[in-house]
Amino acid sequence: MDLPVQARSQGLDIVRGTAVILMVVYHMCEYAPTPTNASLMTICLALTAFRMPVLFLISGFLSAGIVNKPKRQALSRVTNLAWLYVLWLPVMLLASPEKVRADAVYILDNVWRPATELWFIWALMILIASLFIVVKIPRRTVLLASLLVATIDYSGIFGLTFGHDNLLRYAPMFYIGALCRAEVAGLIKAPFSLRSASIVVVGIAAIHVISELFRHSQGWQLFGPIERISVCAAAIYLLKPVEMMPAVANSLASVGQKTLPIYLLHLPLWMALKPVIPKLGGVATPLLSASLLVVACLLIHHAARHSRMKWLFGQPLWWSNGIAQAAWAMDRRYMAR
Repeated sequence: MDLPVQARSQGLDIVRGTAVILMVVYHMCEYAPTPTNASLMTICLALTAFRMPVLFLISGFLSAGIVNKPKRQALSRVTNLAWLYVLWLPVMLLASPEKVRADAVYILDNVWRPATELWFIWALMILIASLFIVVKIPRRTVLLASLLVATIDYSGIFGLTFGHDNLLRYAPMFYIGALCRAEVAGLIKAPFSLRSASIVVVGIAAIHVISELFRHSQGWQLFGPIERISVCAAAIYLLKPVEMMPAVANSLASVGQKTLPIYLLHLPLWMALKPVIPKLGGVATPLLSASLLVVACLLIHHAARHSRMKWLFGQPLWWSNGIAQAAWAMDRRYMAR
């Protein structure tokens, strides 16, 4: 079961565009030059269950077909993410609002233990590569195993670093998107009704209350993965009415098609501009800053695509060809044994 490309991308890109804009708003609040309005920050924290989970779910949905592509084309998807990670890592370390080192040892350590906002690129690269193994395992086994590992990780007993924690916690969303494409496509096609929307909202509220009660009583987000999966499904459904507003839908979909450059650019840009931005405070400042920042990211990406700077957002041929040749050489040696 699948959707026409145009219909599919419209619905998913609206959700993805909404998620990435909310991510930028959250970072504007978190790293604002003045204390953020408490109510706005509360809303941003509540939306944690939506932003990154839905980006992983949609990434899984869009990456599922990679296993059916020619090897070189499939490998190119992974090597492109590897290029972006290596290229942008020094930039992210220098722009990081946290106190991090920027020496060679720390940069190399970040290759397998990401400590910057590039953790998303790092995790996505690993999850996409894992699809070649995962598709050979029964779907139910993969989903239950990833859900169990994520649930246990929320207890903190693994004691993992920031990037490794996020990899385990968001893996179920990615695998649901990749392995349950028919169900996700069905959700996208489902007709919208206020009655169904009301049921969805009540259901999400109930799951959230149960999750929070358990977290406060036991100190463990036992229902964390379930809540995030439910929020992803609810978001895809509840944002369907946006499609009936062409101007808004097209704008969000346009942003949704360019989440990667926004993800890479927004934080370095913000940290560079923050010292010269007036410290106005209030609710409007983070929202206005996020809007201007998204526009700036899109303009920079557009300029790079139409100049000799395309390599800022996509791998050059020498990188992809070099890795492909190395991979084929290793494959030939393995087959010769």
